[in-house]
Amino acid sequence: MKRYNTLNGLRTFACLAIVLMHVKTNLSYSISSDLLNLIIGELGELTILFMIISSFSMCCGYYEKIKNNQISPEDFYKRRFKKILPFFSLLVLLDIIVEHNLSSIIEGFADITLMFGFLSRDMQVLGVAWFLGLIFIFYMIFPFFVYLFSNKKGAWIITLIALIMNIISVYYFDVGKINMFYSFIFFCIGGLIYLYKDDIIKLLNKSRIVSFLILLISIIIFYVLPKSENLFIFRILPMCIMLIIYAISFDSKILDNKLTTFISSISLEIYLCHMVIFRVVEKLNFTHLVSNNLLSYIITYIGVTIGAIMFSYIFKLLLKKINERRKINESIVSQ
Repeated sequence: MKRYNTLNGLRTFACLAIVLMHVKTNLSYSISSDLLNLIIGELGELTILFMIISSFSMCCGYYEKIKNNQISPEDFYKRRFKKILPFFSLLVLLDIIVEHNLSSIIEGFADITLMFGFLSRDMQVLGVAWFLGLIFIFYMIFPFFVYLFSNKKGAWIITLIALIMNIISVYYFDVGKINMFYSFIFFCIGGLIYLYKDDIIKLLNKSRIVSFLILLISIIIFYVLPKSENLFIFRILPMCIMLIIYAISFDSKILDNKLTTFISSISLEIYLCHMVIFRVVEKLNFTHLVSNNLLSYIITYIGVTIGAIMFSYIFKLLLKKINERRKINESIVSQ
């Protein structure tokens, strides 16, 4: 299986950019620069990029295995639970301890089931986890997704249906990206990129400069088009698609290096815990270390980012040690 390591850079960029936006949104003071506010304010939409990358990556790892019955449903779902549940459960538990009320306990229970993506209301416990709820639904239906995308013609039909679903969501059901009916189109785009990846790479390799210019234009379109729910999919999709197909088509030390590989490996954990770390930073009054708002924002962002990276890494390291110890104990018992 070919690995597209440049996607590590996109995951890293998207993760750190979303943290940048959330920190700014939750600060009690404003920044005077209109241009900076415009650029940072839109970075939260990169969750769409995460969805498409997640779909593409899942297809790279499991599409052929599931299609050819090379992995059992038990092994597939066990890997998903092991990847998500331990860290997420810890965050939910911490939130319940801090809030210690009936609502947090009820919502915490819903969170830990990983089924909360089927609910129609926003969750107050770990509000950023709506993305995880959506991703877990995709994991649940992924074998069915492979069936739907078993050939290119069927994949295009399903993607067209998903586009209609998205439009209906906006104009009739009044639901947004936290709902799978709305967001299924983004996972379909990831699947299409996977099916056509070889053709895409061959086409883009003919001219890197032209490819980069198209990418640049798609980014400009994202910021120039009016910020409207009706236009959202037409603003975000060109940019996300070009970012991914550019990344998988060309080698780049900026996107593929030790730092991006490291941060990418814990990007989901950083996303899930960064607001918990922000609250700690806020309680310690690190958000007002200097009088200049912009400088305070930068200091706060750096503190939250470093804190989230350390918290995520230490947890994964401890979990790895625990699993290694468990395997040794099981080996001893079996002997």
